[in-house]
Amino acid sequence: MTRIPITMCHGLSAQGDFPLTADHLDQLVRIAHDLSFSSINYDELAAWRSEGADLPARPIMFDFDHPVTTMLEVRDVLGEAGFAGNLFVNTGPMAPENASPDTLTWAQIGELVESGWHIGAHTVTHPNLSSLVAEDPQGEKLQWELETCDQEIEKELGITPRD
Repeated sequence: MTRIPITMCHGLSAQGDFPLTADHLDQLVRIAHDLSFSSINYDELAAWRSEGADLPARPIMFDFDHPVTTMLEVRDVLGEAGFAGNLFVNTGPMAPENASPDTLTWAQIGELVESGWHIGAHTVTHPNLSSLVAEDPQGEKLQWELETCDQEIEKELGITPRD
């Protein structure tokens, strides 16, 4: 049986009950590196599951939600160990009218892609999906969230998200 650890976080922060600073992330990533893990993405996972493609001896996935600028630091920390991450992008914060210095630009996300990162879709407005389905049982709002996010990622990056 193959077991694949999947880490998940929202970027770096020194705030909150469980802060994740660049130094702390570096310590954790070094442990994974020293244990001979190799990062994989969702395309590699899907190929393994559906086609029997080979995986590294010790696969690991590094998942991140939201296009926040700390992902650039995360990229650097992971890259030092030879790893790449998976970023799930909610596109609403990236619209010009919502621009914030804490949000990545499309060009910066393109840099992540160039350094081996996998990009997935994470809706437009990041709604609570249970509440959204309860308010719209026909699923039109959910369909809009998913399709619009996919279309924006494809338009800006030339990537058709599958995840």
